[in-house]
Amino acid sequence: MDPAGWNEAVATGFDMAFELSKHLVSVSSAVLALSVTFLKDLTKSAPSKRQRQCLLFAWACLLATLVFATLHLFALTGHLTPKPGEAIEAHIRGSAVFFGAAQLATFLAGMAAFVWFARLTLQHIAVGRAGQIATDDLTDKPDAADSSV
Repeated sequence: MDPAGWNEAVATGFDMAFELSKHLVSVSSAVLALSVTFLKDLTKSAPSKRQRQCLLFAWACLLATLVFATLHLFALTGHLTPKPGEAIEAHIRGSAVFFGAAQLATFLAGMAAFVWFARLTLQHIAVGRAGQIATDDLTDKPDAADSSV
């Protein structure tokens, strides 16, 4: 493999790492913004303690994703901007790897918690509707024959 191809491969790897971080920032920001915006619609009745815990954990993880993604971008920039007299490092390592792994782990944990929150919310809604249906069946409703008297 010639050095030019190797440099192109390294540049492609750095570009992909930058793009992954930018995509995780975009998706995390969108999920945070939409979940905050539609929180009242998601939890029309009072959310349970478990729902609140899942949602707060998801938000904390997604905020951590934003922090780790920013630090990952800084670390990658540091690898591409060497000190005077030093060569550009050909491998992504050290803090860039740590922050990259941390951003991915917190993103996956946050999305899993958000999906679990959605599941709990749907379950809460279904139980509420089932309770409402059961309550409606128990209430005495006048029959059509009774109302004509």
